[in-house]
Amino acid sequence: MAAPDAWGWVERISWAVTIPGLPIAITGLWFIWLEQRRIARDLGRRPKLQVGFLPAKTTAPGEAIIPVETIEIKPAWNAGQEKSDPVTINIACYNGGNRAARDVLYNIQVQSGFEMIATKPSQEEHVAVNPATRLHMWHYKDEVINPGDTTSFETTVAVMKGRENIKYYIELSYDSGKLFSAHLITVRQE
Repeated sequence: MAAPDAWGWVERISWAVTIPGLPIAITGLWFIWLEQRRIARDLGRRPKLQVGFLPAKTTAPGEAIIPVETIEIKPAWNAGQEKSDPVTINIACYNGGNRAARDVLYNIQVQSGFEMIATKPSQEEHVAVNPATRLHMWHYKDEVINPGDTTSFETTVAVMKGRENIKYYIELSYDSGKLFSAHLITVRQE
């Protein structure tokens, strides 16, 4: 029997190295596949924000506080005043998604005939007048709203005498998108 030539030995050695390396390569591919699935799942997660007013009813401990679209207020007018005394309104934002919303910016604008008023020195930085529409605005920023959390803040509004409704336009922008919604405040006049 003739001895194998040099290339025959190289072929035998390559098979000896390849056969044990095959399970290692398959295991490596399996870990890569698992990591790709994790990344795809993570990229598919999104915040789902709902914005509105704090509900009048209280919720049970541990229950989510979901904002409502309309509320009723009862402003007070002093004799001879066209606009009411400031009324405090609580704006809320709930994240019903499965990912945190970051850098949430609220731009709230009311219809003509209403004013946003800062009643505390800490609120003055949030009140502005839109240069394009000349309507009063309130702007506010939340750093992060985690899934299942509700965040809220106070705004104030003065109501013109004789008005029955106030339309609140809330524009929300955050790291994953934008949200625009219109809400209604019913004014009870007595």
